[in-house]
Amino acid sequence: MKFAAAIVLLFALASVVSARPVGLRSLLSDDKEKEPIYCTGVDYSEDECPKHYECAALKEKVCKDCVKDDYGKDKCTHKEHCWEYACVEIPKYCEVTYAGKDECATKYGKDLKCKKLDKEECVNDKECKHVDTKVCKEYEYEHKCVDVPTKFCLEYNQERECEDQKVCKVYKQEKVCEPGKDSCAKYHAGKCTKYGPPTKQDCKFVDTKECKEYKTVKGECKYVNTTCKEYKKEKKCEKVKKGCKLYEQEEVCDDVKVCWTGKCVEVPKKIGYFGK
Repeated sequence: MKFAAAIVLLFALASVVSARPVGLRSLLSDDKEKEPIYCTGVDYSEDECPKHYECAALKEKVCKDCVKDDYGKDKCTHKEHCWEYACVEIPKYCEVTYAGKDECATKYGKDLKCKKLDKEECVNDKECKHVDTKVCKEYEYEHKCVDVPTKFCLEYNQERECEDQKVCKVYKQEKVCEPGKDSCAKYHAGKCTKYGPPTKQDCKFVDTKECKEYKTVKGECKYVNTTCKEYKKEKKCEKVKKGCKLYEQEEVCDDVKVCWTGKCVEVPKKIGYFGK
């Protein structure tokens, strides 16, 4: 809505300017008979004034029953119109130099030139610069990697294992007797012709298969794996903040006093023999 209002005001201003172009110069020439261009003083008031003019507050409020219409004629009503702001020219200051191009002609047009002031004029201005805040806008990252063990074992701790065996130390025994041989009571021609009672039995104790007492003996020994001594490792990397690469900025302005040695003035027009 504000933009649309500014457009309407621009068209209204264009018609007023075309009807009374000398009204602007009255602000510079102090011609009391010429009426200035008034403005509202709202946010878009710059659009109401011509280029290089700004909307400034009047020392005293101006009220009139008659106003100029689009054709420069007085339009009078019974309702009073009051203004508190008017368009004033923004001073065009310059630095007087004696070499090179004229600063006024370069910036504002060939119909202006830089005239040295009797006394330098100073204005209050703002000097602004953008400075970094403490808020980081963009970080710088780096990759940090560490070796972490996997579940795959490269080397195991080992220990010696021997298979102990139980062997029989003492077997249970049993008595074994061999039957006695028949005795010969009478021989004839080298042969026994008559047998007598058998001889005494021959007995002895022999081991059985049943063990009476065991003993333990060390058997074959070998090395077997136990806990893992060394795991296979792999690199694990992640992005970590190294520092701030770019900070958010804010505009910081200081009040400064700017002084000028010259002011832009209109170049006098040359008049010929026929007043041209």
